[in-house]
Amino acid sequence: MENPQLLRITIDPNICHGKPCIRGLRYPVEFILELLSSGMSTEEILSDYDDLERDDILAVLLFATRLTQVKSIINISRNEETAVPFPYPKQSCRDTAMPSPLS
Repeated sequence: MENPQLLRITIDPNICHGKPCIRGLRYPVEFILELLSSGMSTEEILSDYDDLERDDILAVLLFATRLTQVKSIINISRNEETAVPFPYPKQSCRDTAMPSPLS
């Protein structure tokens, strides 16, 4: 059964280049995660961004949790000679293709 909170996360190719966003708004999931990881509290985020709701933040965390629940991570490097073993040092995960947790 799909968690109804995940319905708050939308993927639209016309909004933020198809990145997962909150309720079709221009708030990518990664942006909210960056705010939280920088030390902002949920209350601070909600006061700074009036159109967000507490359930939006919880949906972002649930979405991120689902993304990390993959069974294995495959190195998709184009060239085996330049392949870097996991964990990738100082590399952003933004460019790594991940399956959608909504499917």
